[in-house]
Amino acid sequence: MADTPTPRDARFHDADERPLKLWATDAQDLQILAALAQDAVLPASEMRWQKGPRRFAMLLNRYRWEHGTRQPERVRSLLTAGDVVSVRGQGVLPGDADTVLSLLTLDWEPGADADGILRLTFAGDGVIEVTCDCLDVMLADVTQPYAAPSGKAPEHPEYPDPPGPGLPHARQTRTLPGDHGCRNSCPPPTPISIPGSTLCCP
Repeated sequence: MADTPTPRDARFHDADERPLKLWATDAQDLQILAALAQDAVLPASEMRWQKGPRRFAMLLNRYRWEHGTRQPERVRSLLTAGDVVSVRGQGVLPGDADTVLSLLTLDWEPGADADGILRLTFAGDGVIEVTCDCLDVMLADVTQPYAAPSGKAPEHPEYPDPPGPGLPHARQTRTLPGDHGCRNSCPPPTPISIPGSTLCCP
């Protein structure tokens, strides 16, 4: 049996023609994963919280920002978070195969110790908050790339700053539409229960 590659810390220069398999264990690593996963789309049915192994997983159709200005491509990727304590969401209906979500960014809100909240923000003000004992996030491509159906890269006229070479807009540092910068004035996310999954980490 062939040895399974050991995940490495996330580095931008790793994002070449090989399938991505990157591991984030701190906020700086997570910024790289967030940039590479930006504008990924998925049906709301393709996310699972596995209470037994304490893992949250999403199967994404990821835009290959690392591909640069060549033919626009997407690839199926698995985004997982480990050591998960709870998952709750707002503006997201898990299990609805007819609802397509577009991932805007990931960010980490540290707690008192190694714990914290992994926050996934989607277009249309959808948010999922994953409470974890530590930051342990992996992004792994699981299929061959394919031509993006739209034939072009995602565009965000509301964010005029140009991206760097092969990278999306650095939107994780901005205030998103619908987020007025004051979470205390917003109702807390309502708990959601995501059924067990057959998804597994490659």
